[in-house]
Amino acid sequence: MLHILPGFVNNAKVIAPYAINAQSVVDCVLVLLVAVLLFVLSRNEKISKKEGVLFVLLYVAYSVYVFVR
Repeated sequence: MLHILPGFVNNAKVIAPYAINAQSVVDCVLVLLVAVLLFVLSRNEKISKKEGVLFVLLYVAYSVYVFVR
């Protein structure tokens, strides 16, 4: 088992200099906001048609945003 450890240490050197992209931060924030919205709207264990349409519109808006940027 200890013979695998040097491989993990060398791979950590490759991963460490990863730069954070501004677009990735925006994507993460949007995903978190939609997740919170989903949690809030599903507290009564059912999502109405209006809420479902809201999520579809959010999905379409995000898709347009991704393709435009």
